[in-house]
Amino acid sequence: MARASDDRVRGGAGDRGRHEQKRRGHSIRSWRLAPQLALLTGLGLGFAVAGVHAPAAVAEGDCPQEDQCSFRKPVFLLILDYSASMNLTFEGGDTTRWEAAAASVKNLLAADNEFVSRNMLLGLMRFGHDPEPDAPGTSIPGDASGIVDGQAVDVVWYDEQQGYAYTPCNGAALINALNQTPPPLNGEPSGIGTWTNGALLRARALMEQSLQAHPEDAPALEDRAYLELVMTDGEWTDPAGVGQSPEHDPSTTAAAMYGDGIGDPDDPTHVSAYVVYFGDLMGAGETDANELALAGGTDAALVAEDPMALTDALQTVVQEIKDGVIQPDCVGGLPRIMVLVDGSSSMLNAGLNEHPAEKGMSGWDQARFALAGDPQGDNLSLFDQEILDDQQLPVAALEDLVHLGLAVFGNEEPDPEERVLVQYGACRQDNFYWALSPEVSHPGCPPIDYTPLANDPATPIRELINASPCDLPWSGATILWDPPAVVGGAPGPLDDPPGPGFDDDTYAHMPRCDPGFNVPDNICTGSGTFTHRGLREIRLNQINYHAGALNQEIADESTRYINILITDGQYAGYRA
Repeated sequence: MARASDDRVRGGAGDRGRHEQKRRGHSIRSWRLAPQLALLTGLGLGFAVAGVHAPAAVAEGDCPQEDQCSFRKPVFLLILDYSASMNLTFEGGDTTRWEAAAASVKNLLAADNEFVSRNMLLGLMRFGHDPEPDAPGTSIPGDASGIVDGQAVDVVWYDEQQGYAYTPCNGAALINALNQTPPPLNGEPSGIGTWTNGALLRARALMEQSLQAHPEDAPALEDRAYLELVMTDGEWTDPAGVGQSPEHDPSTTAAAMYGDGIGDPDDPTHVSAYVVYFGDLMGAGETDANELALAGGTDAALVAEDPMALTDALQTVVQEIKDGVIQPDCVGGLPRIMVLVDGSSSMLNAGLNEHPAEKGMSGWDQARFALAGDPQGDNLSLFDQEILDDQQLPVAALEDLVHLGLAVFGNEEPDPEERVLVQYGACRQDNFYWALSPEVSHPGCPPIDYTPLANDPATPIRELINASPCDLPWSGATILWDPPAVVGGAPGPLDDPPGPGFDDDTYAHMPRCDPGFNVPDNICTGSGTFTHRGLREIRLNQINYHAGALNQEIADESTRYINILITDGQYAGYRA
């Protein structure tokens, strides 16, 4: 289900798909950034954090919009078996399978402050069989629940009358639909079959329609996950409700939806099928359920022996979706963090400004590695650091709970050096690494080959930079840097000369490395530590950004702003 995102070309240059990260669903009360703080402190760099607080919990009834989240809400279609065998009771009890299935779904939708409803786009379908497969519009004799041609789509995640606009936070609609649905044939033990494949074919048609109406959801763009959960109690049947012909095996359809995908065949969306089985154990029905789950990419069905186990099985499915697709909470007004890096020349020197630092050992290098990852990718960057809750359990990666930006400061003359290099946003790791890389800004280094990004946008920028080794940026004074910029996506990997193609404006920067007077030979000078100018720059940027974000409705008055200052030396003094 994990897919590489195309954020490098669209929206911020993430170096991997966020769906590949594993997360656990705990409430977020505190953040633990100790590993990166310790790393930066150990490098002799001061690391100051202002205003760090946990995101506020979403109030009950709130419906967070996607522009307030760092993920696309997945489409999650629940497909319920509505065959007559669902009127049978669990062994040793008086609760029917239908009653337990409906109750478990309603409990799931109400649980955890309506987590499923707030964080997913939901649909509900029931299936039985089609008495006359060749005649459209056929209902089942005695059924008054609305099944036609084998299925009833009780709730869909889009509004066809409103141009197929998504209907978020619609869990209440599913609960209402279940409350109004009687037991199959009002409790009769037979009369409705189990044409599972018809349900999957209908699910595929709904999802295809959704993708057609929302082309921005294609994997290479916004990467919205499409998921389905089949809840069943028995063997599948042919369309008419009896027999099992190979051409009607639902595993074939599930395998096609998962393996080949749906939507654009050149860029398909792969649909995972979860299966919960709660019929007779160790029989043909359980075998069918396991085969369906395996074909749908989820390995095996979850088996429930009683109503409580059925509820637990649904919770397990949602936990797997949390771990593989979404963050623990979709929180409105994600905090913004601006990292302000000292751009004084001493960041390029070693000792007490006695000689130029060796490659990879300067304060500038070490700050870049701590923020955006080391060249080999062996150590976690700030973006990858796991946020822990009060029980010290990992909740999510930092970049999934905040938007990060990058700024620098240095001298005030002859030209002020304070500047925002990368504006607040998601998936900024590659932007950070590129902006702070000496190889990018040294005119004598070999050109970096960005063309692999055209075929694999998820290639980490550090790999491309490391593929063009260059030692010149660590040779000491004099270095006349030539920092490039990417504005509005240009230059991109197919331009001449090529570039990383970041959608969001990104500027490279290096401290000055000029020769000095009465200082050791070839150490870098020229950029001072005018910290106040950097702080003033990011303050003005925050004011302007917030005003624009309010107009775009991607922030509100509760949005928190956090500044992180990385510096290696004494403040140079205040001047207006």
